[in-house]
Amino acid sequence: MTASSSALLGESAWLLREVSYGHPDARRLTQALYREQVAAYGFGDDPADTPVAHFDPPHGLFLIAHRDGVAVGCGGIRLLDANTAEIKRMYVAQTARGQGLGRHILQSLEAKQPPGVPRGSSWRPVSAITAPWRCTRAVDTGLTPHTCQDETGS
Repeated sequence: MTASSSALLGESAWLLREVSYGHPDARRLTQALYREQVAAYGFGDDPADTPVAHFDPPHGLFLIAHRDGVAVGCGGIRLLDANTAEIKRMYVAQTARGQGLGRHILQSLEAKQPPGVPRGSSWRPVSAITAPWRCTRAVDTGLTPHTCQDETGS
């Protein structure tokens, strides 16, 4: 797959590339996300349970962020229906946090026309961490897992 975008944050260039969800870097980063979820909450959404095809065109896409040739972040978007795409598996390695990379990945995913959505049609991205925490747009709101609302809104 080809490079999708790059951005300068600080003195380093971030390169976002579209890859298969089955790519070794995607697997390594999503497993790191899973380990952090389990450590923080006692459970997590195991990325190995998600079929690779969920993030492959025409159903979605998956981005890996590289810095100096090292994969340090990821995120994917997958279609839920003809008008709704879900943003999933957002992760930034600890060594790359606090520099705006998560925001850059999220904005890049939101700006993408999901592959299965017909050109010119209206669609809306949905960002969420699955139950019990709902952290929609956590990057922009500053929410942390312990301040997110559970399914009941509390």
